[in-house]
Amino acid sequence: MSKLVAKLKTEDFCTRLTEGSVLALDPSIGSTSSQLGYATYVNMELTDAGIVKMPAGLDTEARLREIGRVLREEFEEADILVIEDIPPSFNPKSGRPSRWITAGWKKLHEAAGACIASAKAGKVVRVHPATWKKFSKGYEKSDVADAVLIGYAAIAEACKIAKLPAPQKVYIVTPPDEGELTNGS
Repeated sequence: MSKLVAKLKTEDFCTRLTEGSVLALDPSIGSTSSQLGYATYVNMELTDAGIVKMPAGLDTEARLREIGRVLREEFEEADILVIEDIPPSFNPKSGRPSRWITAGWKKLHEAAGACIASAKAGKVVRVHPATWKKFSKGYEKSDVADAVLIGYAAIAEACKIAKLPAPQKVYIVTPPDEGELTNGS
């Protein structure tokens, strides 16, 4: 049994995921190649998705503070935060865990920590990449699509446990304009 399924079975996570508001995040420090992706769901329906674009020229600490500010000030409180559970370290050549951590991997963990600490949510669920990627067939990779699938995976697992029909799968083939979206609207 996965950690996600175990957690969903032990607390009121299934109800929060299927009947409440969900903020799903694909963490990122904000760089030229990746931004913090988000998706919001209410009663299992996707209501919004986009990225939090970091202003140019910020150092790492300023980016982390900006992530915190945006999540605290520009997003409504959610019943549950769903975030990608980033493995402790990873060797990109072998695809396996590594005892060495790169600067990029460290920043990704820092971004995830800033998201968890700053998002206004009653509970937190972490979804392992292998769990959400099993729903990724036929999607075009983007920060937005990743956030949508991270949220969808948690909701689909909750539906399975609660013996409810899974919501219709949402595909984002061409992400919305990712250039200026900085709030939850």
